[in-house]
Parts: sequence; structure tokens; C-alpha cells
Amino acid sequence: MVENPARHSLPLCIALLSAMLSIAYPGNAHAMRCGNALVHEGDLTVDVIRKCGKPDARTLSPATDNKGAVEVEHWVYGPRNGARYYLRFINKKLISIEMAVGPS
Repeated sequence: MVENPARHSLPLCIALLSAMLSIAYPGNAHAMRCGNALVHEGDLTVDVIRKCGKPDARTLSPATDNKGAVEVEHWVYGPRNGARYYLRFINKKLISIEMAVGPS
């Protein structure tokens, strides 16, 4: 009896497609692990530094004198195990964590 080779290629095709779609795909992480600690949306900058150390890259857009203006910071951690984490803070509060896998 001859075995159908296509029967074994379907799982391989699905695995390859999943891997290709995940490369450099940014996703909303909601949390980031730093050693044994977790950083969550809502944490303050001082807490993130205490748990994760200083970011690998950081940009700051200071608040202006306009009423309602906010200070915005963007931090980058990584690559860590092939992933980069992009954190966004408004007035020192973490509002989003994005994760991207693959080359920057």
C-alpha cells in the first residue's frame, strides 16, 4: 500500500504559515515579563524601571504649556528571546505594551 505524501505535508504547511505570519507581527501584549516580575498596563515608570531596569531606547515628548497637554514617553526593551517590547507612557503611566517578533 502506497502512503499519500500530502497527508504529512499539511501539518508542516500549517506550521510554516503560522511561523511566517508571526514574524515581525506587532501584537498587543498587555503585560511584559522581566525576570520573575510582570509589568502591566497602568504601572508607573518608576515601577517599570524597578522591575525591568532602564529601557534599551527611550524618547520623550514633554508636555507643553497648553492646557490639557500631556507628557508622552516611548520605551523599547529588547530584543529579548527574539522579541522587542514597545511601551508607551502618558504622564508617567504605562498605557500600552506592544510586542514585535523578528528583526526590527
